[in-house]
Amino acid sequence: MSQTATPKANANRSSNPAPSLAGLLKAAAQDGKLRGMMTHLGESSLHMQAPEGAWPFAVGTLAQRTPLLVVTATGRQAQDLTTVLRYMLGDRVELFPSWETLPHEKLSPAVETVSTRMRVLRRLHEGDEDLQVVVAPTRAAVQPVQSNLGEVTPVRLKVGEEIDFDSLTHRLQELGYTHVDVVGKRGHFAIRGGIVDIFPATEEMPVRVDFWGDEITEVRAFSVGDQRTIPGVEPDQVMVYACRELVVTDEVASKAKNLAQEHAGNAELAEILDKISQKIQVQGMESLIPALHTAELVALPELMPDGTHTLVMAPAAVERRAHDLRETGQQFLEAGWDVAAMGGSAPMEGVAYLSIDAVQKVQQKLGRPWWTLSTLGMADFDADTSDVLELNYDSAPRPHGEMEAIGALMSDIRKRVESGGRVAFAAPTPAVAARMLRRFQEAGIAAEAIGVDLSGSRGLGRIRKSKHTTADEPAPHQVSIYHAVAYEGLVFPFTGDDKRPSLLFFTETDLTGNRVDAKATGKRKPAKKRNRVDPLALEPGDLVVHDSHGIGKFVKMTERTVGKGRAGRSAIRADGSAGYAVALRRRGKARAVEDGWRGLEEHQAQGPRCCT
Repeated sequence: MSQTATPKANANRSSNPAPSLAGLLKAAAQDGKLRGMMTHLGESSLHMQAPEGAWPFAVGTLAQRTPLLVVTATGRQAQDLTTVLRYMLGDRVELFPSWETLPHEKLSPAVETVSTRMRVLRRLHEGDEDLQVVVAPTRAAVQPVQSNLGEVTPVRLKVGEEIDFDSLTHRLQELGYTHVDVVGKRGHFAIRGGIVDIFPATEEMPVRVDFWGDEITEVRAFSVGDQRTIPGVEPDQVMVYACRELVVTDEVASKAKNLAQEHAGNAELAEILDKISQKIQVQGMESLIPALHTAELVALPELMPDGTHTLVMAPAAVERRAHDLRETGQQFLEAGWDVAAMGGSAPMEGVAYLSIDAVQKVQQKLGRPWWTLSTLGMADFDADTSDVLELNYDSAPRPHGEMEAIGALMSDIRKRVESGGRVAFAAPTPAVAARMLRRFQEAGIAAEAIGVDLSGSRGLGRIRKSKHTTADEPAPHQVSIYHAVAYEGLVFPFTGDDKRPSLLFFTETDLTGNRVDAKATGKRKPAKKRNRVDPLALEPGDLVVHDSHGIGKFVKMTERTVGKGRAGRSAIRADGSAGYAVALRRRGKARAVEDGWRGLEEHQAQGPRCCT
């Protein structure tokens, strides 16, 4: 688990390894077509076409020279693009997700969605120069946001620092966190004596923070299931961002109190406003932002740094999506007024979605470029075809699991490697990397895993330590295997460049046709202590299992001497009719199971290696 502040860059960034595909992006950016794209940097308008596999490379190349706001048609496309870009650029990329609710609905967006948005806005407000790319789906790009949200200071929990313990509860509640007895989900926190349990909405696991007075002495991750800390997972620091976009400050509470009196005839609305005036978090309170906000509502481009290029992916799809959102919002609002006419509660006028044209006008008013990027052959923008910049790369071969096509791909790879070409493969997990390394070895093709932890992988023989790092360009005469998630491969020809051989990049999706999970990491999650029982609580006849020796019935605990009598060990005798006995360490556990093998009468401990 990465429980550090955020994907935000740390001061010691230079000491951290480069992202998995950093070297690949460095190599691709040297291709003539992408270098040609960079000559247009700063132009107010540019229309480009490229295969979808080239989109992350185009964005990554531009991000090395200018900040980018990338707009996609859907949230899924935004997530996929962000995933690939993070393997190229690391923490310099952020996803700005959209609400799952309509602005005027009396439902609140998910706390993890809001916290992620608040983290991005905070980084923009601080002028974080390491943040180069913000990816936003259409729904997020056309929804105005409060201009002062980036000013909301998160709570930092770091070992050795001091926080006024008494004011911490108040601050967490102000940020939208709920005070509970037991932390069960994101957005919860609990206090027991000098211990604070909190589940930051941007993190994968909750943390337990120990205080000595006002000083933080320890920060540890723990499991929601059994509330026990997880050994070995001790983050340096945790940042707690607001999980409500309507932060109930004194000014907001005062406004809510006055509005509650004005709308006393609307019982439901008056009740919500009254709770907000008491600084109580209410479901759907975000629908009241237009009435309670304390700062101007602005379009997302206005919060981006100077010089930001807005890049709209598949502009026709983005425009259709924005139009549909405006229509849907208006229909729901009209339906709300119909209900009010029949005696129901009147809807609040929510934050209306902007049109894409309106967002573009904001960008132009700021004097910043507005570019588009479409699929090859798709003229989905208003421009003369002669004004289109084509990045007409060939897609990588896509066998999609067909054995004959896979054989042809392997032959092509062999020819490229033998002729001094470069080949790169993105493996979504270390296991896939090990599998492909084995396949290339069996085929007699030179291959090397770059920056991939293959410890524990079998069948690879002795692996020499790589001289290359993820920051280096893929080496010629071999296949470079990286641990990364990508969806489409490309061929970079480097035409007219005698110093740089061609580069083939292909992915697991190209090879097998299986879609790769964006969250695939290959990392083993911390073990969870569940479904285990105390061996001292076992009764004769209970079924137990040994990791190596199988299943048996508990008979009794016995004591025996190990080695030269310097230590004793506990062992369980098992009924021979059921199978094996289970040997345990003194502090060991056993798992109850059903069924078993028939055979041996008993098994006793033969030393530490056979016990579990």
